[in-house]
Amino acid sequence: MPTFCDLLNVDKIPDVDGISLLSHLKTRVPLPERNLFWHYPHYHNGPPCGAVRSGRWKLIEWYENSLLETGKPAFELYDLENDISESVSLADSLKTLTMKLAGDLQRWREAVYAQMPVPNAKYFEKE
Repeated sequence: MPTFCDLLNVDKIPDVDGISLLSHLKTRVPLPERNLFWHYPHYHNGPPCGAVRSGRWKLIEWYENSLLETGKPAFELYDLENDISESVSLADSLKTLTMKLAGDLQRWREAVYAQMPVPNAKYFEKE
């Protein structure tokens, strides 16, 4: 959206997530580094999760594990420069980085008013 606003020379819409790519398209000067975020709060091609990509690092938060306190790890952290297949999670060994990226993901969700899934209490009722 910000790119189209620049192309049309109209005021940018406030609170829209994104940046204009117009200067990059015109000059080919690399874009500044910034985090990229994903939010999948539903069951579609897998369980609900969110993710942040920060340079070489990718953090995934599995919402079921976070919200239901299943005892399973809620976070996976991957070094995409050395593990492109995301086969070895470094979340336990790099706890400070994991918590920093988890905080970035949480602040982004709050900034864009992302809706989180909520547990269905009736699912857990005994018949």
